[in-house]
Amino acid sequence: MANPQVEEFPSPDPRQLPSRKRYVVMTAICLAATIAYMGRNCLGVASEHVQADLEIDEIQMGWAMTAFFLAYSLAQVPAGWLGNHFGPRAMLSIYATIWSFFCAAFYFVGGAWSLIALQVGFGIAQAGIFPCSAGMIRHWMPATRWALAVGLMGSFMSIGGALGSAVTGYAIEGITTGWLTTPAIPWQWVFVLFALPGLPFVAWFYLWFRNQPEEHPGVNTVERELIRRSSPERPSRSAGTSWIVTAVHPGMLPLYAQQFCRGAGYIFFSTWFPKYLRETRNVTTGESGLLTALPLLSVVVGCVASGLLVDFLWKKTGSKRISRQLTSVLALATCAACIGAAYFVADAVGAVALISLGTFCGTLAGPPSSATAIDKAGEHTEQVYGVMNMVGNMGAAVCPMAVAWMAVSTGQWEPVLLLFVGIYAVAAVAWMFLDPRGLVASDQPVV
Repeated sequence: MANPQVEEFPSPDPRQLPSRKRYVVMTAICLAATIAYMGRNCLGVASEHVQADLEIDEIQMGWAMTAFFLAYSLAQVPAGWLGNHFGPRAMLSIYATIWSFFCAAFYFVGGAWSLIALQVGFGIAQAGIFPCSAGMIRHWMPATRWALAVGLMGSFMSIGGALGSAVTGYAIEGITTGWLTTPAIPWQWVFVLFALPGLPFVAWFYLWFRNQPEEHPGVNTVERELIRRSSPERPSRSAGTSWIVTAVHPGMLPLYAQQFCRGAGYIFFSTWFPKYLRETRNVTTGESGLLTALPLLSVVVGCVASGLLVDFLWKKTGSKRISRQLTSVLALATCAACIGAAYFVADAVGAVALISLGTFCGTLAGPPSSATAIDKAGEHTEQVYGVMNMVGNMGAAVCPMAVAWMAVSTGQWEPVLLLFVGIYAVAAVAWMFLDPRGLVASDQPVV
């Protein structure tokens, strides 16, 4: 059955080709995600050196990691409100400028408290990227491409994370091979290095981008009509309700639950996973950074594959139950099984390969989650997406401290992996109760 929503608006004039500015917008979203995550993922790989330099233990480092995600999560809703009221052009530019300066400020860290304070500021500064990006997708992308757009955003988020992890590991150790030798770089300078790309991005983005396709001089009539066929300029309203009523509707609770679990699961790889590998598989800091990049790169492939798969299934079947819900349940259950199998593999490469397969499967639930949030939020996309991202990052905030407590209290790092088997299994169950169809707080028919 074909998707009826695709046929609701007249087709653009076939005699004229659409301009391609929506693809440039998608490129801007991907660049912002890459730049943000390069700096965000440094601390996990550099943790051993940071702890030695600052004379702090695992619990203090756990608090520092938690501080970022706690601040980041609590700032999501204000960031969504600001993005909705002032537009992503202004707000994403401001946020990217601020996070670049905070990233560079790691050079001046002198102890546990200054590290925690800086992580709080860094988290607040990066909070705007996804609510603003969700609004950009809502206004600039056809609805039949939302899942792919979100998948690409998630892919480049993980490309940035993988680059940050790999570069950090070998930068702070140096490289010595038969054909290449590089000196070790202090971890503080690595943060400064990752702060640099944000400023030229801001200059270009603010000058080129506009909040709506109708405002951009480079968008022709055919491209505007192509976008508006399935993404009207004014999104469907939730029966005149406020964004708060929409956000707290019971139909949104399973969406938040799975986001909490997926946020906790994903963040393990950018925080304690390098330490886990060093403790359980006896790898070096450089090797741990490179191996940590593998699950993050699997997320890159998983996001794109999910976006293509979900959009394809929706267009072919017209069913969001099949394209979003069934895909997510099967993917998250498989993820839990792969991570559980890795627990029994002693070889570092073999274990990471299984874990990477698991993260690939778990990532297949990401684009369906974001597309469902955009769909259900209607006119309140930025705020409701901010709430969902806030809950996900609450999971990310809890995870580092939970892992640190578990490792310290048991004196072992190996059982930590089993924690994430349970987390992804709960996410699969949450998707079983999530209806991905229709607006919430609305009297419109469910489609």
